[in-house]
Amino acid sequence: MTNFEKRWAWFFTLVGWAWRYFPAQHGYRVQPSFRVCIPCRNSECDGSHTLDVFLRRGVTSPESFGVTVYQLASMRRNADSPYDSPHPALFGEDPTVTIWEMSHGCGGGEYRIPVWLPDNWKHLWKAARALTCYSVAQPVGSLS
Repeated sequence: MTNFEKRWAWFFTLVGWAWRYFPAQHGYRVQPSFRVCIPCRNSECDGSHTLDVFLRRGVTSPESFGVTVYQLASMRRNADSPYDSPHPALFGEDPTVTIWEMSHGCGGGEYRIPVWLPDNWKHLWKAARALTCYSVAQPVGSLS
């Protein structure tokens, strides 16, 4: 796991999202870096949403990914929409550079970490950076 991946893993852990890491495997056309389960308290949802997170190092704006969640969705088997779970998500250099689409409540749409976690994501991202740089411990996913 690279430091970039570790930082995201620490962030997921600190936010309280269950996650599983997918080491890079050559030969796959499209493979997410992580599967993440985010809790949801909306009464019309099933208690959580599952994202397949595609990390892109060096991407500093949501418009610069070079691919869309719709294009990622069309590359999967048995699914052709980002509204099909697990939902493809693009994550760049930090939580401001994130995007996914999914059903939520009585509707749905496009989401980003600052919208989903408006109160504490900045503090947790800073803590994830510190853990990546200064901790010898490895983040451990809890999604099987």
